[in-house]
Amino acid sequence: MSDGAATGRGGKAARARVVYVGPGERCRGGIASVIGAYRQSGLWGRYDCRWLATMDDRNGLRKVLAFLGALVRSVPMLARADIVHVHTASRTSFYRKSVFVRLAKLLGKRVVLQVHGGGFAGFVAGQRRLGRWMTRRLLGVCDAVLVLSESKGRELREVLGGVESEIMPNPSPPVVASVEGQDKSGGTVFFAGWIEEHKGVFDLLEAFAAVTERVPEARLVVAGKGQIKAAAARAAALGIGKHVTFPGWLGGEALARAYAEAAVFCLPSYVEGLPMSILEAMSYGTAVVASRVGGIPDVISDGLNGLLVEPGQVGALADALVGVLQDGRRREELGCAAKRTVAADYSLEAVSEQLGRLYERLLGRGVAG
Repeated sequence: MSDGAATGRGGKAARARVVYVGPGERCRGGIASVIGAYRQSGLWGRYDCRWLATMDDRNGLRKVLAFLGALVRSVPMLARADIVHVHTASRTSFYRKSVFVRLAKLLGKRVVLQVHGGGFAGFVAGQRRLGRWMTRRLLGVCDAVLVLSESKGRELREVLGGVESEIMPNPSPPVVASVEGQDKSGGTVFFAGWIEEHKGVFDLLEAFAAVTERVPEARLVVAGKGQIKAAAARAAALGIGKHVTFPGWLGGEALARAYAEAAVFCLPSYVEGLPMSILEAMSYGTAVVASRVGGIPDVISDGLNGLLVEPGQVGALADALVGVLQDGRRREELGCAAKRTVAADYSLEAVSEQLGRLYERLLGRGVAG
């Protein structure tokens, strides 16, 4: 079956089977969102796609049980696959996924390894010599290695030498029609993601304290999970507790409405790949202020479809937020340009079609119809 699509009864060609290996749909984070987005695309109809969930992030016991359960289910799933598409981040995610890469290759399958997250190159650089050699070997047996942006591919080449990769950006899921066209004049700055130091959340709180001095009606919504108590305590210490809310992790229509109603989406991270949150915000025509890190500059052209600041530059971050909040026309121009960017290059249709062409190449069938 790994030599092409299977043939069903009567000689009719069956759809090629693709198994996606990654965290389960209950998980919070970009990889699960990416696989979930692909499930909404035409790929799921063009190919016989299955989702092998390898992680449940609700607690430590569930993580272990999810991995063990995935191992048991993986043998029959991978044995019947034509392509195994493995989605990985760094550290434990990579070590877990390496098991499924090796198993798929032992079964003679074509393997696509897609690297997510901004810290993979740093993770590899921090490995000992044997670890880097093993990582290079693992990537070398894959039929395709995908990175989210040109900058991520360059970083990977710098730490692993001759490893070849292809750019496959994250897709932006379709917008929720019921929340489109919301009023963005309410002065809300929105953050969505892990509430951690490396995401710049505490920098954002400090910057927002300066924002409220110049835009008293401004509000900040920090959605996600992580160091919520520490962030709330920091907001209180800065005297902006009444301006900041922490609704927890949002999903579905609640998340879509938050994007649609926000005047500004802000992601002042120190490390990133190509954040799904930025693409989602842009798809709702929301102006974005973000750090100049990872693949973000590949999507946002500073001053054209968003604003970029250097990570850790709290004053510059505050100035950028104030400028967008106070200038409604500028805010609308940035949001409209952002929406056009996503529609042209990062829509689910565009990215899934690019991925489909890769699958067809691996199957030896040329360009997908």
